[in-house]
Amino acid sequence: LWLQPNLSNAMMIFVATIALMLAGGVSFRLIGLFSLPALIFGLWKFIQPYQLNRIKGWLDPWGDSQVTGYNLIQSYYAIGSGGFFGVGYGNSRQKLFWLPFSQTDFIFAVIAEELGFIGCLVLIGLFVTLFLRGLRIANLCADNFGKLLALGITLLLVGQAFINIGVTVGVLPVTGVTLPLISHGGTSVVITMFMLGILLNISRKRIRIVNQEAHYGR
Repeated sequence: LWLQPNLSNAMMIFVATIALMLAGGVSFRLIGLFSLPALIFGLWKFIQPYQLNRIKGWLDPWGDSQVTGYNLIQSYYAIGSGGFFGVGYGNSRQKLFWLPFSQTDFIFAVIAEELGFIGCLVLIGLFVTLFLRGLRIANLCADNFGKLLALGITLLLVGQAFINIGVTVGVLPVTGVTLPLISHGGTSVVITMFMLGILLNISRKRIRIVNQEAHYGR
């Protein structure tokens, strides 16, 4: 965070770490005793002026529609143009000239314009399914390490997805978080696939144990 200020990812990792500590049995009082001062100090010490401008642009995008609020306003136009069924796959106009980072940070706005409310609902449903399946894998895992690892991977992937969607629709300040498995990218896609592979391996290990128990129980 000091060498390369990336507040959004730092906050996401911070929240996931707190969740893992709670799942691991650490006292909520103990977590609050150490994490709250660290959070306040980190925000006070490392927050940058451009990050404050993003927050201002999020609170009132029309107040500076050509600079701080430009991205969010263009995202609104894209989402509003999609309507219920969208304008058709590949027919987005906003992505051609007006919507910045349409292939990464604001890819959800393009999906909303092209596939409409129905397409957005399906995509959100897929991430909700991933979240529920990840929680199930973590819950059924036999060892604590695998349980916490599965939970952490699930929280990071789904948290990243809903931060991206929240930014696009104006619920959260504009920040550079991509949509997993959807946004264009190289390293992020590879890392996401690695994380999903580990999650599937945890699930497969449990299935193998269940099969062995069933075999020897006959």
